[in-house]
Amino acid sequence: MSSSSENIDPKFKAPVSRRKFLGYAFVASILLLIGAFAIIFIHATENRPELFDLGATTKFGESPTPRAITLRDGHEVRIFIVRTADQFLALDARTHIGLSDCWVQWQPSFGRFEDPCSGGKFTRAGEYIDTYSYLKGATVSNLDRYSVSVKADHVIVDMNQLNRGKNFVARVLTPECCFP
Repeated sequence: MSSSSENIDPKFKAPVSRRKFLGYAFVASILLLIGAFAIIFIHATENRPELFDLGATTKFGESPTPRAITLRDGHEVRIFIVRTADQFLALDARTHIGLSDCWVQWQPSFGRFEDPCSGGKFTRAGEYIDTYSYLKGATVSNLDRYSVSVKADHVIVDMNQLNRGKNFVARVLTPECCFP
């Protein structure tokens, strides 16, 4: 006597039941939804340019021009637009010297930026002037800069492209350091 299992072709597979098929379809649809949400999330959070047209290049003269820009997320950023001989700079007006954030101010009589909180001084290009100061041991940095381009004679600032200023540690000016 032969059993019924001996007559089954080993290559033959039973058709998938409707219940299993619906289970596979459900799992596949869940995976597709997760993938779609992941793509939407990545696209929504990617670092998209936040470009601001600040106007014609002729609007910016020798003196740094302050601007307040409101970003997409509602934060306000203060910058100075500085025109040099061959380019435009967008300097972040905020300094991080000391315990709190301060906003530099342009001092036209001295031709430099000054931090009213720490007394720090910066060139027109945002570079910290005196590496020897009463801020001994404090980490000091040049002003941060945003990416600037000129298109169709307009100054365009990308507020997502921030270049951090160079950090260094301030030292106290002493006769031994600099004078023979």
